[in-house]
Amino acid sequence: MNIFIGPNNSGKSRFLRDLFITKEHLFDKESINMNQYDLRLDSLITFLEDKLKNYDYDKVIDLTNLCSEQFNDSKSIDILIKNCRNLQTIIDYNLYRIQLKPKVSSRITQKESQIIINELNQGKNDLIRLLENCKKIMYVQNSIYIPILRGLRSINYQNGEFTREDFYYERTIRDYFKESKTEFNKEESTKSIYTGLSLYDDVQKLLLGNHEQRKLVKDFESFLSETFFQNKEITIIPRLEEKDVYIHIEGDDEDRPIYNLGDGVQAIIILTYPLFFNKGKNLKVYIEEPDVYLHPGFQRIFIETLLNTKGFEDFQYFFTTHSNHFLDMTLDYQKISVYKFSRDNKQFYIDNIDNPDITLLEHLGVKNSSVFLTNCTIWVEGITDRIYIRKYLELYQESDNVKKYFEDVHYSFVEYGGNNITHWSFLDKDSGINVERLCGKLFLITDSDNAKKGKKFERFEKLQNKLGENYYCLEAKEIENLLSQEMLLKVLKKIDKTINKEEIKYINNSKFSSTTKIGDFIDNKVEGLNKKYANESGTIKDKVQFAQGAVNEITSFEDVREEAKCLTEKLYNFISTNNNS
Repeated sequence: MNIFIGPNNSGKSRFLRDLFITKEHLFDKESINMNQYDLRLDSLITFLEDKLKNYDYDKVIDLTNLCSEQFNDSKSIDILIKNCRNLQTIIDYNLYRIQLKPKVSSRITQKESQIIINELNQGKNDLIRLLENCKKIMYVQNSIYIPILRGLRSINYQNGEFTREDFYYERTIRDYFKESKTEFNKEESTKSIYTGLSLYDDVQKLLLGNHEQRKLVKDFESFLSETFFQNKEITIIPRLEEKDVYIHIEGDDEDRPIYNLGDGVQAIIILTYPLFFNKGKNLKVYIEEPDVYLHPGFQRIFIETLLNTKGFEDFQYFFTTHSNHFLDMTLDYQKISVYKFSRDNKQFYIDNIDNPDITLLEHLGVKNSSVFLTNCTIWVEGITDRIYIRKYLELYQESDNVKKYFEDVHYSFVEYGGNNITHWSFLDKDSGINVERLCGKLFLITDSDNAKKGKKFERFEKLQNKLGENYYCLEAKEIENLLSQEMLLKVLKKIDKTINKEEIKYINNSKFSSTTKIGDFIDNKVEGLNKKYANESGTIKDKVQFAQGAVNEITSFEDVREEAKCLTEKLYNFISTNNNS
């Protein structure tokens, strides 16, 4: 996911459209080192000929004409892959003949023959995987552009009814692609423009099609149901008489026209509909300002849908936006890049920006008052606590048949920064910041840091007295201690750079407790690692990277300790209480 930000007239949209219509692949052969494939192929052929030079064998298939200069389209790569597979037959055939009719007095042994077979097959399979990956990277077959001029309601009214012509599409072509020779929205074309006005015809065509086409519509209805309509059954109906799309929601007496849905839901339909009907494909998606009409919570749901939906794995996204909420989400996901656009007279500049760079917000003109309030807040020490707890809430709502609540819609996180908690009116009534004025309904979580006495312990007691049921001090030293013994090792095997992952294991079946300094434990009790994980205090050094790796591995609520489950249930009940009338 690639996000383009910048002030108006900084070149974001122009660059987005240029990417969309380009006929060249974005990654040329130099940038992905095509020579490695040539060298690998040459060494494979040389190896085969060397092994067989003293024996009566058929000449190895001639692949030398497929040099790097011919790697300019997917067809040449297809030919090379096919020839590599043919090599398997030649290898087997010649090795068989070696044993029957050698040119030298001593026959090749069965053991030596098997070694050659294994080596050649391994090299051939490695090469095929490299080539197929190269093709996947270089040649994405389809691209979709969703312009800012989009909607589900026709605007052309003639003879007492609205017509079905897609005037948004026609205007987009005339404004931006008039000089382009690219053909859009044709069956044989790899590039399409979707404005939303074709929804009626698209749905009607699919519902009148075969079983698989009708199932696509059903899958999209299920997505809308789970995401926006509290799992009520949704039916999309292209009504023949009105020549318009209607929606039936379970429990309603009548179908409702699509224009009676909220603008945000209509926007989500436009943005996600063309993606659902390209599931499983290699697809590039270009969208102008997808945040338009979307509540911050819907923006998060939208991003999570694009990154997590099965069938979207090979999609690549390019957005322009002015949304600071999109930027906030870049801290939570590893697969998002941010590019800042600026302009100096006629010169345009594009800079790749690190996620936490606060100048991005200034670049967007975001003020501290640009806040959307949710019904309750969860206060955590820092970003890693937020990453873990978000994952725990997600798993809890998936594992139990409970009503689902969404971040930035029903609740929000606040990071108070550890010891900065002393600056709030929880602990300092006279000079502390008045938290009730900022947000009246909150749940506060602190790490215990193994404090059993002293100022920190006294602070915990004061917070307990002040907040009661809405305060939780971890029994564990810190949030990482809530990972299970098995999950910690699984995470290390995933994120550590060591080659042989099986060498990563606990020394003498070591175990850690809720009070263990996790960084020290990893360095002293886990072997086979490529680097050190502890900082000077004994905690984990790169906590954000570790947390992102951990939540990618946690797939079940059973992967965490009992305390994590208890905390998650408390938080869910808190959110539920504050979101029910």
